Order: sequence, then structure tokens, then C-alpha cells
Amino acid sequence: MTLTWRQALGWRLGQHFLDPVGSAPVEDVVRRLVAVPAAGRTDLAVGARQIDPRLGEVTDARSRDDLLRARKRVAVGVVPLTG
Repeated sequence: MTLTWRQALGWRLGQHFLDPVGSAPVEDVVRRLVAVPAAGRTDLAVGARQIDPRLGEVTDARSRDDLLRARKRVAVGVVPLTG
């Protein structure tokens, strides 16, 4: 099977919910990405992957215990609690 760079890029963008942007909830976006860096604008990183993002959605999911802020060595990320 031969793949072009365009096909590989298309697959990768789809895996990251960037093309097409979807309507998945924040937990599904974080689950698909495995983790999202917590430093900086986590809402922006998740919202770029949603059709109708909502400011504070990541914080709300964390307060409901749907997401966990995890620390490993020097990296801090937000990860889903359910698989």
C-alpha cells in the first residue's frame, strides 16, 4: 500500500479532531489526544477541535471529576479518568 503525504496528513488531522472539527465533548477530545498540556490555554487546545467550544469547559469537566490534572516529571497534563 502506498500513501501520499497528503493522505498521511489528512489521517493525522482527523486523528487530532482538526479536520473535520467535530462536536465531541471535552472528555472525548482529551481521550482521543491521550492528554492535553495543562500549561497555557487548555481550553484553546480543546476548543480548536470542537465546532461549538465553550470557555471554561475543561475546568468544568475537572470539577465534575471527568478529567484529572496529572503530573509526571516536569510535564503537567489533563487526562480523562474513564477509558
